Amino acid sequence: MEYDPELRDDFIREDAATVGHNAYAAAKNSTHAEAGKFAQEFGISLAWGRIFNLYGPFEAKERLVPQIIAALSEGKMPNIPTGGLILDYSYVKIRRGICRAS
Repeated sequence: MEYDPELRDDFIREDAATVGHNAYAAAKNSTHAEAGKFAQEFGISLAWGRIFNLYGPFEAKERLVPQIIAALSEGKMPNIPTGGLILDYSYVKIRRGICRAS
Protein backbone atom coordinates (compact mmCIF):
# COMPACT_ATOMS: atom_id res chain seq x y z
CA MET A 1 0.00 0.00 0.00
CA GLU A 2 2.95 2.33 0.43
CA TYR A 3 3.99 2.32 -3.21
CA ASP A 4 2.57 4.26 -6.12
CA PRO A 5 -0.36 2.19 -7.51
CA GLU A 6 0.95 2.85 -11.03
CA LEU A 7 3.87 0.49 -10.23
CA ARG A 8 1.67 -2.54 -9.54
CA ASP A 9 2.33 -4.13 -12.92
CA ASP A 10 6.11 -3.76 -12.59
CA PHE A 11 8.71 -5.13 -10.22
CA ILE A 12 8.81 -2.81 -7.25
CA ARG A 13 12.27 -1.69 -6.23
CA GLU A 14 13.14 -0.70 -2.70
CA ASP A 15 13.75 2.88 -3.81
CA ALA A 16 10.46 3.12 -5.75
CA ALA A 17 8.25 6.12 -5.11
CA THR A 18 5.85 5.91 -2.19
CA VAL A 19 2.51 7.66 -2.42
CA GLY A 20 -0.18 8.17 0.21
CA HIS A 21 -3.05 7.35 -2.14
CA ASN A 22 -5.30 6.47 0.82
CA ALA A 23 -5.26 7.03 4.59
CA TYR A 24 -3.59 3.68 5.30
CA ALA A 25 -0.74 4.31 2.85
CA ALA A 26 -0.31 7.88 4.07
CA ALA A 27 -0.10 6.68 7.69
CA LYS A 28 2.52 4.03 6.83
CA ASN A 29 4.62 6.49 4.83
CA SER A 30 4.48 9.22 7.47
CA THR A 31 5.34 6.72 10.23
CA HIS A 32 8.35 5.58 8.20
CA ALA A 33 9.47 9.18 7.67
CA GLU A 34 9.11 10.05 11.37
CA ALA A 35 10.94 6.88 12.43
CA GLY A 36 13.76 7.84 10.06
CA LYS A 37 14.00 11.30 11.60
CA PHE A 38 14.02 9.81 15.10
CA ALA A 39 16.75 7.32 14.19
CA GLN A 40 18.89 10.03 12.63
CA GLU A 41 18.43 12.38 15.58
CA PHE A 42 19.50 9.74 18.10
CA GLY A 43 22.20 8.15 15.95
CA ILE A 44 20.57 4.75 15.66
CA SER A 45 19.93 2.57 12.63
CA LEU A 46 16.46 1.91 11.27
CA ALA A 47 15.23 -1.15 9.38
CA TRP A 48 11.83 -0.75 7.75
CA GLY A 49 10.31 -3.97 6.49
CA ARG A 50 7.88 -4.04 3.61
CA ILE A 51 6.44 -7.52 3.71
CA PHE A 52 4.39 -8.82 0.79
CA ASN A 53 2.13 -11.80 0.10
CA LEU A 54 1.30 -13.03 3.57
CA TYR A 55 -1.39 -15.66 4.08
CA GLY A 56 -2.78 -17.68 6.94
CA PRO A 57 -5.73 -18.12 9.30
CA PHE A 58 -8.59 -15.64 8.99
CA GLU A 59 -7.57 -14.69 5.44
CA ALA A 60 -10.44 -13.50 3.25
CA LYS A 61 -11.77 -16.46 1.27
CA GLU A 62 -11.62 -14.38 -1.93
CA ARG A 63 -7.83 -14.15 -1.85
CA LEU A 64 -5.60 -16.40 -3.96
CA VAL A 65 -4.27 -18.94 -1.44
CA PRO A 66 -7.64 -19.61 0.29
CA GLN A 67 -9.28 -20.05 -3.13
CA ILE A 68 -6.66 -22.61 -4.16
CA ILE A 69 -6.96 -24.49 -0.86
CA ALA A 70 -10.78 -24.54 -1.09
CA ALA A 71 -10.76 -25.81 -4.69
CA LEU A 72 -8.22 -28.56 -3.97
CA SER A 73 -10.10 -29.58 -0.81
CA GLU A 74 -13.19 -30.09 -2.97
CA GLY A 75 -11.22 -32.10 -5.53
CA LYS A 76 -11.53 -29.33 -8.11
CA MET A 77 -8.91 -27.64 -10.24
CA PRO A 78 -8.23 -24.13 -8.85
CA ASN A 79 -9.01 -21.20 -11.13
CA ILE A 80 -5.65 -19.46 -11.35
CA PRO A 81 -5.46 -16.52 -13.75
CA THR A 82 -2.53 -16.61 -16.13
CA GLY A 83 0.03 -13.89 -15.99
CA GLY A 84 3.37 -15.53 -15.57
CA LEU A 85 4.05 -13.96 -12.17
CA ILE A 86 6.41 -15.73 -9.82
CA LEU A 87 5.75 -14.69 -6.23
CA ASP A 88 6.91 -15.81 -2.82
CA TYR A 89 4.31 -16.25 -0.10
CA SER A 90 4.89 -16.29 3.65
CA TYR A 91 2.59 -18.19 5.98
CA VAL A 92 1.50 -16.37 9.14
CA LYS A 93 0.57 -18.57 12.09
CA ILE A 94 -1.61 -17.31 14.93
CA ARG A 95 -0.71 -18.92 18.24
CA ARG A 96 -1.98 -17.87 21.66
CA GLY A 97 -2.70 -14.35 20.53
CA ILE A 98 0.72 -13.95 18.92
CA CYS A 99 1.09 -13.51 15.19
CA ARG A 100 4.25 -14.98 13.66
CA ALA A 101 5.43 -15.04 10.06
CA SER A 102 7.28 -18.16 8.99
